[in-house]
Amino acid sequence: MRSRLAVVPGLLLLAACRGESPEAQVKRTFHEMVKTVEASDAPGTVAFLAPDFEGPEGLDKGTLQFMLVGLFRDQKVGVTVLDEAVRVDKRTALQDVSVLFTGRSGKSLFPDDSSRRAYRLTWTLKDKAWRLKRAEALAEPGR
Repeated sequence: MRSRLAVVPGLLLLAACRGESPEAQVKRTFHEMVKTVEASDAPGTVAFLAPDFEGPEGLDKGTLQFMLVGLFRDQKVGVTVLDEAVRVDKRTALQDVSVLFTGRSGKSLFPDDSSRRAYRLTWTLKDKAWRLKRAEALAEPGR
């Protein structure tokens, strides 16, 4: 009887996800990725990336993981999502996000001491999972 009860939450989660819009799926995936950043989980964060991921300034998946390992070793990172908008067209989604990064060690996360950043994220749907294919930095208003 106990094993049957353990299955119920999983079934409820699957049922809830089935009715979720593609936009909501992308937002949920993004927020799950943010949780891995805040948990200092570099491999977990990189798991959300497509194999051919392209980041700002030509950053690739392997280089990003290497950088995250170093960052997380020195710093606990907090991420506050200030604004987000998602548009989905079949198997591709564009997400514009504005985030505030905070470091909990007293050190600045970025060379220019500004921790507010904006990005355009391109997601691709592969095997029923949204994967981050591209991240490009956008200019923040007032910068």
